[in-house]
Amino acid sequence: MSFCAPTGSRTSPAKRIVRLYKSGKAEIADELLMESFNRLGAAFLSSVVQACKETGDAAEGWICMCKVMETGATPDITTFNMLLATCAKARDLNVARACWKELSQRKIRVNTVTYNTMINVCARGADLHMAEQIMHLMLQDQFGAKASAVTFTSLITSCAQTGQVSKAEYWFSQMANLGITADQVIYNCVIDVCAKASKLNKAEEWMAKMIDAGLCPDIKTYNSLINAAAKSGNMETAEKWFFEAKRAGCTPDIATFGAMIHAGAKSHRSDKAIYWLEQQSKHGLILNIRCLNTMLHAVASEGDAASMQGWYDFMKNFDIKPNAITYGCIVHGCARAGQLSKVLEWLRHMVLENLDPDLITCRTIITALVDSKSIPESSSAAQWAYGAIICAYAHAGKLRQAMDWLQEMEKDGVVPAAALIQDVCNACISGNLPQAVSAAMLQVVTNGVRANNAKAINKQQVKERALAQGKEATSGMCSTWKQPEQAVQQQTPYLPFNSQASNLIRQQSLW
Repeated sequence: MSFCAPTGSRTSPAKRIVRLYKSGKAEIADELLMESFNRLGAAFLSSVVQACKETGDAAEGWICMCKVMETGATPDITTFNMLLATCAKARDLNVARACWKELSQRKIRVNTVTYNTMINVCARGADLHMAEQIMHLMLQDQFGAKASAVTFTSLITSCAQTGQVSKAEYWFSQMANLGITADQVIYNCVIDVCAKASKLNKAEEWMAKMIDAGLCPDIKTYNSLINAAAKSGNMETAEKWFFEAKRAGCTPDIATFGAMIHAGAKSHRSDKAIYWLEQQSKHGLILNIRCLNTMLHAVASEGDAASMQGWYDFMKNFDIKPNAITYGCIVHGCARAGQLSKVLEWLRHMVLENLDPDLITCRTIITALVDSKSIPESSSAAQWAYGAIICAYAHAGKLRQAMDWLQEMEKDGVVPAAALIQDVCNACISGNLPQAVSAAMLQVVTNGVRANNAKAINKQQVKERALAQGKEATSGMCSTWKQPEQAVQQQTPYLPFNSQASNLIRQQSLW
Protein backbone atom coordinates (compact mmCIF):
# COMPACT_ATOMS: atom_id res chain seq x y z
CA MET A 1 0.00 0.00 0.00
CA SER A 2 1.35 3.44 -0.90
CA PHE A 3 0.03 6.76 0.29
CA CYS A 4 0.58 10.47 -0.22
CA ALA A 5 1.23 13.45 2.00
CA PRO A 6 -1.80 15.13 3.61
CA THR A 7 -3.60 18.24 2.52
CA GLY A 8 -4.40 19.06 6.16
CA SER A 9 -3.05 17.97 9.53
CA ARG A 10 -4.30 16.98 12.96
CA THR A 11 -1.44 18.29 15.06
CA SER A 12 -2.74 17.79 18.62
CA PRO A 13 -2.75 13.95 18.63
CA ALA A 14 0.51 13.99 16.64
CA LYS A 15 2.26 16.17 19.19
CA ARG A 16 0.92 14.00 21.99
CA ILE A 17 2.50 10.93 20.39
CA VAL A 18 5.86 12.71 20.08
CA ARG A 19 5.72 13.72 23.75
CA LEU A 20 4.86 10.14 24.79
CA TYR A 21 7.86 8.74 22.89
CA LYS A 22 10.17 11.38 24.39
CA SER A 23 8.97 10.60 27.92
CA GLY A 24 9.67 6.88 27.46
CA LYS A 25 6.02 5.77 27.22
CA ALA A 26 6.58 3.84 24.01
CA GLU A 27 3.75 1.30 24.45
CA ILE A 28 1.10 3.99 24.88
CA ALA A 29 2.57 5.98 21.97
CA ASP A 30 2.60 2.88 19.71
CA GLU A 31 -1.04 2.11 20.50
CA LEU A 32 -2.19 5.69 19.86
CA LEU A 33 -0.11 5.93 16.66
CA MET A 34 -1.52 2.75 15.11
CA GLU A 35 -5.08 3.53 16.18
CA SER A 36 -4.89 7.00 14.62
CA PHE A 37 -3.10 5.74 11.49
CA ASN A 38 -5.67 3.00 10.88
CA ARG A 39 -8.42 5.59 11.21
CA LEU A 40 -6.85 8.55 9.37
CA GLY A 41 -4.23 6.96 7.12
CA ALA A 42 -1.44 8.92 5.41
CA ALA A 43 -2.54 12.27 6.75
CA PHE A 44 -1.86 11.28 10.31
CA LEU A 45 1.67 9.92 9.75
CA SER A 46 2.65 13.07 7.90
CA SER A 47 1.24 15.22 10.69
CA VAL A 48 3.36 13.27 13.20
CA VAL A 49 6.49 13.80 11.09
CA GLN A 50 5.59 17.48 10.78
CA ALA A 51 5.26 17.70 14.58
CA CYS A 52 8.70 16.13 14.90
CA LYS A 53 10.10 18.64 12.39
CA GLU A 54 8.76 21.56 14.45
CA THR A 55 10.52 20.29 17.59
CA GLY A 56 13.60 18.81 15.88
CA ASP A 57 12.88 15.28 17.14
CA ALA A 58 14.21 13.20 14.24
CA ALA A 59 14.50 9.96 16.24
CA GLU A 60 10.83 10.02 17.27
CA GLY A 61 9.81 10.72 13.67
CA TRP A 62 11.81 7.73 12.46
CA ILE A 63 10.25 5.46 15.12
CA CYS A 64 6.79 6.43 13.90
CA MET A 65 7.76 5.83 10.26
CA CYS A 66 9.12 2.37 11.11
CA LYS A 67 5.99 1.41 13.05
CA VAL A 68 3.81 2.33 10.10
CA MET A 69 6.10 0.60 7.58
CA GLU A 70 5.85 -2.61 9.65
CA THR A 71 2.19 -2.78 8.56
CA GLY A 72 3.30 -2.97 4.92
CA ALA A 73 2.59 0.68 4.14
CA THR A 74 5.07 2.73 2.13
CA PRO A 75 5.33 6.47 2.86
CA ASP A 76 5.71 8.67 -0.21
CA ILE A 77 8.79 10.76 -1.01
CA THR A 78 7.24 13.94 0.45
CA THR A 79 6.98 12.31 3.88
CA PHE A 80 10.57 11.06 3.67
CA ASN A 81 11.74 14.53 2.63
CA MET A 82 9.99 16.01 5.63
CA LEU A 83 11.80 13.60 7.95
CA LEU A 84 15.14 14.36 6.28
CA ALA A 85 14.51 18.07 6.86
CA THR A 86 13.96 17.20 10.53
CA CYS A 87 17.32 15.39 10.53
CA ALA A 88 18.98 18.51 9.11
CA LYS A 89 17.47 20.64 11.86
CA ALA A 90 18.51 18.16 14.57
CA ARG A 91 21.90 17.38 12.93
CA ASP A 92 20.93 13.71 13.20
CA LEU A 93 23.03 11.97 10.56
CA ASN A 94 22.20 8.46 11.85
CA VAL A 95 18.46 8.79 11.21
CA ALA A 96 19.17 10.42 7.83
CA ARG A 97 21.35 7.45 6.82
CA ALA A 98 18.57 5.06 7.88
CA CYS A 99 16.06 7.03 5.76
CA TRP A 100 18.37 6.99 2.76
CA LYS A 101 18.88 3.23 3.09
CA GLU A 102 15.12 2.66 3.32
CA LEU A 103 14.54 4.78 0.21
CA SER A 104 17.07 2.68 -1.66
CA GLN A 105 15.69 -0.67 -0.49
CA ARG A 106 12.10 0.29 -1.30
CA LYS A 107 13.18 1.72 -4.67
CA ILE A 108 11.35 4.99 -4.00
CA ARG A 109 12.25 7.57 -6.64
CA VAL A 110 14.04 10.49 -4.97
CA ASN A 111 13.87 14.07 -6.23
CA THR A 112 15.90 17.29 -6.10
CA VAL A 113 14.60 18.12 -2.63
CA THR A 114 15.72 14.71 -1.34
CA TYR A 115 19.25 15.11 -2.71
CA ASN A 116 19.60 18.69 -1.48
CA THR A 117 18.29 17.91 1.99
CA MET A 118 20.47 14.82 2.36
CA ILE A 119 23.61 16.74 1.33
CA ASN A 120 22.64 19.45 3.82
CA VAL A 121 22.35 16.83 6.61
CA CYS A 122 25.81 15.49 5.69
CA ALA A 123 27.21 19.03 5.75
CA ARG A 124 25.80 19.62 9.24
CA GLY A 125 27.07 16.22 10.37
CA ALA A 126 30.56 16.77 8.89
CA ASP A 127 30.31 13.69 6.65
CA LEU A 128 31.94 14.95 3.45
CA HIS A 129 32.42 11.44 2.04
CA MET A 130 28.69 10.68 2.07
CA ALA A 131 27.82 14.16 0.81
CA GLU A 132 30.07 13.59 -2.21
CA GLN A 133 28.56 10.15 -2.86
CA ILE A 134 25.07 11.64 -2.92
CA MET A 135 26.22 14.47 -5.19
CA HIS A 136 27.65 11.94 -7.68
CA LEU A 137 24.31 10.07 -7.65
CA MET A 138 22.46 13.34 -8.23
CA LEU A 139 24.67 14.26 -11.18
CA GLN A 140 23.92 10.83 -12.70
CA ASP A 141 20.16 10.97 -12.00
CA GLN A 142 18.05 10.37 -15.11
CA PHE A 143 14.67 11.38 -13.68
CA GLY A 144 14.95 15.15 -13.61
CA ALA A 145 16.88 15.88 -10.41
CA LYS A 146 19.24 18.80 -11.06
CA ALA A 147 22.01 20.25 -8.92
CA SER A 148 21.79 23.98 -8.26
CA ALA A 149 23.75 26.67 -6.45
CA VAL A 150 21.94 25.57 -3.26
CA THR A 151 23.27 22.02 -3.70
CA PHE A 152 26.86 23.17 -4.19
CA THR A 153 26.60 25.58 -1.26
CA SER A 154 25.72 22.68 1.07
CA LEU A 155 28.48 20.50 -0.35
CA ILE A 156 31.17 23.19 -0.05
CA THR A 157 29.93 23.90 3.50
CA SER A 158 30.61 20.24 4.23
CA CYS A 159 34.20 20.79 3.06
CA ALA A 160 34.51 23.58 5.64
CA GLN A 161 33.78 21.19 8.51
CA THR A 162 36.98 19.25 7.74
CA GLY A 163 39.04 22.07 6.23
CA GLN A 164 39.23 20.39 2.80
CA VAL A 165 40.30 23.33 0.65
CA SER A 166 41.19 21.23 -2.41
CA LYS A 167 37.77 19.53 -2.30
CA ALA A 168 35.99 22.87 -2.07
CA GLU A 169 37.93 24.16 -5.09
CA TYR A 170 37.17 20.96 -7.04
CA TRP A 171 33.41 21.25 -6.49
CA PHE A 172 33.51 24.96 -7.32
CA SER A 173 35.06 24.07 -10.69
CA GLN A 174 32.45 21.31 -11.22
CA MET A 175 29.72 23.86 -10.61
CA ALA A 176 31.27 26.15 -13.23
CA ASN A 177 31.44 23.23 -15.71
CA LEU A 178 27.69 22.73 -15.28
CA GLY A 179 27.12 26.37 -16.19
CA ILE A 180 25.93 27.35 -12.70
CA THR A 181 26.95 30.91 -11.86
CA ALA A 182 28.62 31.33 -8.49
CA ASP A 183 27.04 33.94 -6.25
CA GLN A 184 28.26 35.79 -3.18
CA VAL A 185 27.15 32.93 -0.89
CA ILE A 186 29.24 30.35 -2.78
CA TYR A 187 32.36 32.51 -2.72
CA ASN A 188 31.87 33.14 1.01
CA CYS A 189 31.65 29.38 1.57
CA VAL A 190 34.95 28.75 -0.22
CA ILE A 191 36.66 31.58 1.69
CA ASP A 192 35.27 30.13 4.92
CA VAL A 193 36.75 26.72 4.05
CA CYS A 194 40.15 28.37 3.60
CA ALA A 195 39.77 30.24 6.89
CA LYS A 196 38.87 27.10 8.84
CA ALA A 197 41.90 25.36 7.35
CA SER A 198 44.08 28.32 8.47
CA LYS A 199 44.96 29.04 4.81
CA LEU A 200 45.13 32.83 4.94
CA ASN A 201 46.78 33.22 1.52
CA LYS A 202 44.15 31.02 -0.11
CA ALA A 203 41.34 32.98 1.55
CA GLU A 204 42.79 36.23 0.22
CA GLU A 205 43.19 34.68 -3.23
CA TRP A 206 39.49 33.73 -3.33
CA MET A 207 38.56 37.19 -2.10
CA ALA A 208 40.33 38.60 -5.16
CA LYS A 209 38.48 36.12 -7.43
CA MET A 210 35.19 37.20 -5.89
CA ILE A 211 35.88 40.86 -6.69
CA ASP A 212 37.01 39.94 -10.23
CA ALA A 213 33.65 38.19 -10.71
CA GLY A 214 31.95 41.52 -10.03
CA LEU A 215 30.68 40.56 -6.59
CA CYS A 216 30.99 42.76 -3.50
CA PRO A 217 32.36 41.19 -0.33
CA ASP A 218 30.07 41.53 2.70
CA ILE A 219 30.75 41.35 6.44
CA LYS A 220 30.71 37.51 6.30
CA THR A 221 33.54 37.63 3.76
CA TYR A 222 35.63 39.90 5.95
CA ASN A 223 34.83 37.85 9.06
CA SER A 224 36.24 34.75 7.34
CA LEU A 225 39.44 36.62 6.42
CA ILE A 226 39.81 37.91 9.98
CA ASN A 227 39.24 34.37 11.28
CA ALA A 228 41.94 33.04 8.95
CA ALA A 229 44.37 35.65 10.29
CA ALA A 230 43.31 34.91 13.87
CA LYS A 231 43.94 31.18 13.46
CA SER A 232 47.45 32.02 12.25
CA GLY A 233 48.00 34.34 15.22
CA ASN A 234 48.49 37.25 12.80
CA MET A 235 47.09 40.25 14.69
CA GLU A 236 48.27 42.82 12.17
CA THR A 237 46.51 41.13 9.24
CA ALA A 238 43.34 40.69 11.26
CA GLU A 239 43.32 44.42 11.99
CA LYS A 240 44.04 45.19 8.33
CA TRP A 241 40.94 43.28 7.22
CA PHE A 242 38.83 44.82 9.98
CA PHE A 243 39.60 48.32 8.73
CA GLU A 244 39.15 47.20 5.11
CA ALA A 245 35.64 46.07 6.05
CA LYS A 246 34.92 49.47 7.59
CA ARG A 247 36.20 51.27 4.48
CA ALA A 248 33.98 49.05 2.32
CA GLY A 249 30.95 50.22 4.29
CA CYS A 250 30.38 46.90 6.12
CA THR A 251 29.11 47.11 9.69
CA PRO A 252 31.09 44.88 12.09
CA ASP A 253 28.90 42.39 13.97
CA ILE A 254 29.46 40.26 17.05
CA ALA A 255 31.25 37.61 14.96
CA THR A 256 33.68 40.28 13.70
CA PHE A 257 34.67 41.37 17.19
CA GLY A 258 34.78 37.76 18.37
CA ALA A 259 37.32 37.06 15.62
CA MET A 260 39.37 40.12 16.60
CA ILE A 261 39.40 39.06 20.27
CA HIS A 262 40.41 35.57 19.15
CA ALA A 263 43.26 37.06 17.11
CA GLY A 264 44.52 38.82 20.24
CA ALA A 265 44.28 35.60 22.23
CA LYS A 266 45.96 33.50 19.56
CA SER A 267 48.84 35.99 19.19
CA HIS A 268 49.26 36.11 23.01
CA ARG A 269 48.35 39.81 22.99
CA SER A 270 45.92 40.14 25.88
CA ASP A 271 46.15 43.93 25.55
CA LYS A 272 44.76 43.68 22.02
CA ALA A 273 42.07 41.24 23.10
CA ILE A 274 40.98 43.67 25.84
CA TYR A 275 41.01 46.58 23.37
CA TRP A 276 38.72 44.77 20.92
CA LEU A 277 36.43 43.62 23.71
CA GLU A 278 36.04 47.27 24.68
CA GLN A 279 35.39 48.19 21.04
CA GLN A 280 32.64 45.59 20.87
CA SER A 281 30.94 47.20 23.86
CA LYS A 282 31.33 50.70 22.34
CA HIS A 283 29.61 49.50 19.17
CA GLY A 284 26.58 48.58 21.27
CA LEU A 285 27.02 44.82 20.90
CA ILE A 286 26.12 42.73 23.93
CA LEU A 287 28.97 40.87 25.57
CA ASN A 288 28.40 37.12 25.55
CA ILE A 289 30.06 34.10 27.15
CA ARG A 290 31.88 33.17 23.94
CA CYS A 291 33.70 36.51 23.69
CA LEU A 292 34.59 36.50 27.38
CA ASN A 293 35.87 32.92 27.18
CA THR A 294 38.10 33.99 24.29
CA MET A 295 39.35 36.81 26.50
CA LEU A 296 40.03 34.37 29.32
CA HIS A 297 41.93 32.14 26.92
CA ALA A 298 44.17 35.08 26.06
CA VAL A 299 45.13 35.85 29.65
CA ALA A 300 45.30 32.14 30.53
CA SER A 301 47.88 31.61 27.77
CA GLU A 302 50.05 34.17 29.56
CA GLY A 303 49.47 32.55 32.97
CA ASP A 304 48.05 35.79 34.35
CA ALA A 305 46.08 34.49 37.37
CA ALA A 306 45.07 37.95 38.63
CA SER A 307 43.54 38.91 35.28
CA MET A 308 41.70 35.60 35.06
CA GLN A 309 40.10 36.23 38.43
CA GLY A 310 39.21 39.74 37.29
CA TRP A 311 37.47 38.55 34.13
CA TYR A 312 35.65 35.84 36.09
CA ASP A 313 34.36 38.47 38.53
CA PHE A 314 33.40 40.65 35.53
CA MET A 315 31.19 37.83 34.20
CA LYS A 316 29.51 37.39 37.57
CA ASN A 317 28.88 41.13 37.93
CA PHE A 318 27.13 41.24 34.55
CA ASP A 319 25.10 38.04 35.25
CA ILE A 320 26.91 36.11 32.53
CA LYS A 321 26.97 32.51 33.72
CA PRO A 322 30.39 30.82 33.36
CA ASN A 323 30.36 27.49 31.52
CA ALA A 324 32.71 24.51 31.37
CA ILE A 325 34.96 26.31 28.84
CA THR A 326 35.28 29.25 31.26
CA TYR A 327 36.56 27.05 34.04
CA GLY A 328 38.72 25.07 31.64
CA CYS A 329 40.50 28.29 30.58
CA ILE A 330 41.09 29.34 34.19
CA VAL A 331 42.33 25.90 35.22
CA HIS A 332 44.70 25.88 32.23
CA GLY A 333 46.04 29.34 33.14
CA CYS A 334 46.65 28.38 36.78
CA ALA A 335 48.42 25.18 35.75
CA ARG A 336 50.52 27.15 33.26
CA ALA A 337 51.49 29.54 36.07
CA GLY A 338 52.41 26.60 38.30
CA GLN A 339 49.70 27.47 40.85
CA LEU A 340 48.60 23.94 41.71
CA SER A 341 46.50 24.97 44.72
CA LYS A 342 44.54 27.32 42.44
CA VAL A 343 43.98 24.50 39.95
CA LEU A 344 42.42 22.44 42.74
CA GLU A 345 40.35 25.39 43.92
CA TRP A 346 38.92 26.14 40.47
CA LEU A 347 38.20 22.47 39.75
CA ARG A 348 36.18 22.39 42.97
CA HIS A 349 34.32 25.53 41.91
CA MET A 350 33.58 23.91 38.57
CA VAL A 351 32.21 20.69 40.04
CA LEU A 352 30.12 22.51 42.66
CA GLU A 353 28.53 24.48 39.78
CA ASN A 354 27.49 21.09 38.32
CA LEU A 355 29.89 21.51 35.40
CA ASP A 356 31.99 18.46 34.59
CA PRO A 357 35.65 18.49 33.55
CA ASP A 358 36.24 16.32 30.48
CA LEU A 359 39.29 14.60 28.99
CA ILE A 360 40.20 17.82 27.19
CA THR A 361 40.33 19.60 30.56
CA CYS A 362 42.51 16.83 31.97
CA ARG A 363 44.94 16.81 29.04
CA THR A 364 45.12 20.60 29.05
CA ILE A 365 46.23 20.47 32.69
CA ILE A 366 48.81 17.80 31.88
CA THR A 367 50.26 19.83 28.98
CA ALA A 368 50.37 23.01 31.07
CA LEU A 369 52.13 21.24 33.94
CA VAL A 370 54.75 19.83 31.59
CA ASP A 371 55.28 23.18 29.83
CA SER A 372 55.62 25.08 33.10
CA LYS A 373 57.73 22.34 34.72
CA SER A 374 55.41 22.41 37.72
CA ILE A 375 55.06 18.65 38.14
CA PRO A 376 55.09 17.59 41.82
CA GLU A 377 58.00 15.33 42.74
CA SER A 378 55.74 12.61 44.14
CA SER A 379 53.77 12.08 40.92
CA SER A 380 53.72 12.50 37.15
CA ALA A 381 51.76 15.24 35.42
CA ALA A 382 49.07 12.73 34.39
CA GLN A 383 48.81 11.28 37.92
CA TRP A 384 48.43 14.75 39.38
CA ALA A 385 45.84 15.93 36.81
CA TYR A 386 43.62 12.87 37.19
CA GLY A 387 44.04 12.99 40.96
CA ALA A 388 43.04 16.67 41.08
CA ILE A 389 39.79 15.97 39.22
CA ILE A 390 38.99 12.97 41.43
CA CYS A 391 39.65 15.08 44.53
CA ALA A 392 37.32 17.80 43.20
CA TYR A 393 34.51 15.27 42.99
CA ALA A 394 35.45 13.87 46.40
CA HIS A 395 35.21 17.37 47.88
CA ALA A 396 31.66 17.65 46.44
CA GLY A 397 30.69 14.15 47.62
CA LYS A 398 30.01 12.92 44.05
CA LEU A 399 30.85 9.21 44.23
CA ARG A 400 29.69 8.21 40.78
CA GLN A 401 31.85 10.78 38.99
CA ALA A 402 34.90 9.87 41.12
CA MET A 403 34.42 6.23 40.09
CA ASP A 404 34.10 7.24 36.42
CA TRP A 405 37.39 9.16 36.55
CA LEU A 406 39.18 6.23 38.19
CA GLN A 407 38.03 4.16 35.21
CA GLU A 408 39.23 6.84 32.76
CA MET A 409 42.56 6.82 34.59
CA GLU A 410 42.80 3.07 34.09
CA LYS A 411 41.85 3.32 30.38
CA ASP A 412 44.59 5.90 29.90
CA GLY A 413 47.14 3.58 31.53
CA VAL A 414 47.84 6.00 34.38
CA VAL A 415 48.66 4.33 37.72
CA PRO A 416 47.35 6.39 40.67
CA ALA A 417 49.95 8.12 42.80
CA ALA A 418 50.50 6.72 46.29
CA ALA A 419 49.27 9.97 47.85
CA LEU A 420 45.88 9.91 46.10
CA ILE A 421 44.01 8.17 48.93
CA GLN A 422 45.26 10.70 51.48
CA ASP A 423 44.43 13.56 49.09
CA VAL A 424 40.88 12.24 48.73
CA CYS A 425 40.59 11.93 52.52
CA ASN A 426 41.67 15.58 52.89
CA ALA A 427 39.20 16.63 50.17
CA CYS A 428 36.34 14.92 52.01
CA ILE A 429 37.30 16.70 55.23
CA SER A 430 37.57 20.11 53.55
CA GLY A 431 34.19 19.52 51.89
CA ASN A 432 32.55 18.94 55.30
CA LEU A 433 30.95 15.77 53.99
CA PRO A 434 28.87 13.54 56.29
CA GLN A 435 30.93 10.75 57.80
CA ALA A 436 29.12 8.01 55.86
CA VAL A 437 29.69 9.79 52.54
CA SER A 438 33.37 10.35 53.37
CA ALA A 439 33.76 6.67 54.25
CA ALA A 440 32.07 5.58 51.04
CA MET A 441 34.19 7.95 48.96
CA LEU A 442 37.40 6.72 50.59
CA GLN A 443 36.41 3.11 49.97
CA VAL A 444 35.56 3.77 46.31
CA VAL A 445 38.90 5.46 45.68
CA THR A 446 40.94 2.97 47.72
CA ASN A 447 39.45 -0.03 45.94
CA GLY A 448 39.84 1.71 42.58
CA VAL A 449 43.49 2.50 43.30
CA ARG A 450 44.07 -1.06 44.49
CA ALA A 451 42.58 -2.56 41.33
CA ASN A 452 44.48 -0.15 39.07
CA ASN A 453 47.78 -0.86 40.81
CA ALA A 454 47.16 -4.60 40.60
CA LYS A 455 46.67 -4.42 36.84
CA ALA A 456 49.82 -2.33 36.48
CA ILE A 457 51.83 -4.88 38.48
CA ASN A 458 50.36 -7.75 36.42
CA LYS A 459 51.31 -6.01 33.20
CA GLN A 460 54.85 -5.40 34.40
CA GLN A 461 55.25 -9.04 35.52
CA VAL A 462 54.03 -10.34 32.17
CA LYS A 463 56.46 -8.07 30.35
CA GLU A 464 59.40 -9.09 32.54
CA ARG A 465 58.60 -12.79 32.16
CA ALA A 466 58.26 -12.48 28.39
CA LEU A 467 61.54 -10.62 28.14
CA ALA A 468 63.21 -13.26 30.29
CA GLN A 469 61.98 -15.94 27.90
CA GLY A 470 63.16 -13.86 24.95
CA LYS A 471 59.66 -13.30 23.66
CA GLU A 472 57.70 -10.14 23.02
CA ALA A 473 54.89 -9.54 25.50
CA THR A 474 51.46 -9.21 24.00
CA SER A 475 48.54 -7.23 25.29
CA GLY A 476 46.40 -10.36 25.53
CA MET A 477 48.78 -11.97 28.06
CA CYS A 478 47.80 -9.52 30.78
CA SER A 479 44.43 -11.19 31.26
CA THR A 480 45.99 -14.67 31.73
CA TRP A 481 48.21 -13.72 34.66
CA LYS A 482 47.05 -13.04 38.21
CA GLN A 483 48.97 -10.97 40.73
CA PRO A 484 49.47 -12.74 44.09
CA GLU A 485 47.06 -11.22 46.64
CA GLN A 486 49.85 -10.50 49.10
CA ALA A 487 51.76 -8.32 46.62
CA VAL A 488 48.62 -6.38 45.72
CA GLN A 489 47.83 -5.66 49.36
CA GLN A 490 51.30 -4.21 49.84
CA GLN A 491 50.37 -1.52 47.30
CA THR A 492 47.11 -0.30 48.87
CA PRO A 493 44.93 -1.75 51.62
CA TYR A 494 41.54 -3.18 50.75
CA LEU A 495 38.64 -1.58 52.60
CA PRO A 496 35.51 -3.76 52.79
CA PHE A 497 32.29 -1.84 52.26
CA ASN A 498 30.03 -1.40 55.26
CA SER A 499 26.26 -1.51 54.63
CA GLN A 500 25.77 2.27 54.94
CA ALA A 501 28.56 3.05 52.48
CA SER A 502 27.35 0.35 50.07
CA ASN A 503 23.85 1.84 50.08
CA LEU A 504 25.24 5.30 49.31
CA ILE A 505 27.28 3.99 46.40
CA ARG A 506 24.33 1.98 45.07
CA GLN A 507 22.09 5.06 45.20
CA GLN A 508 24.61 7.25 43.36
CA SER A 509 25.16 4.56 40.71
CA LEU A 510 21.49 4.92 39.82
CA TRP A 511 21.69 8.71 39.34
